[in-house]
Amino acid sequence: IFRRPEAQVKPHPVFIDGKHMMWVRPDGATNTLAGYDHDIFGADPDFYDESIDWDFLVECRRRLSDRLPFMKETPMRGGWAGVLTNSPDGHIILEETPGYDGLFLALGDSGTNFKTARMIGKCLAEWIVDGAPKTVDIPVFRGSRFESGEPIPGGVAYGVGPTSVFH
Repeated sequence: IFRRPEAQVKPHPVFIDGKHMMWVRPDGATNTLAGYDHDIFGADPDFYDESIDWDFLVECRRRLSDRLPFMKETPMRGGWAGVLTNSPDGHIILEETPGYDGLFLALGDSGTNFKTARMIGKCLAEWIVDGAPKTVDIPVFRGSRFESGEPIPGGVAYGVGPTSVFH
């Protein structure tokens, strides 16, 4: 989390930066939350060190200031690290759990749906209250797509294809 300079207090858009392989969003009135994948495969989520190290901070600031130059000298306000979960195709699984009526899942998206969380929540609320999502037809995100050989193509193609329904 970095504090935006006083001259840039107005929030910027939420975005994923493919060139710098990072994601950025405003955090509160004056801060920016930024991160990038730092792959450590096989990490045990029960014993994962959730602090950020200096090298990560330096690299994150470099990537962020390449995209938003006004962030180059801003102070860091804190941060954390964590383990992300991914579905096999990198897209969210959104469904009522087979065999467990009333248990709904929204998982396996590695955190990429932070920008669509409000719509996902709305669809889940409609499903729970009305028996089916009304705003968006969401069967493309069912977990059984892997068993039936129908994964969503383009694991990182944001705003393209079936996943664009939430944009």
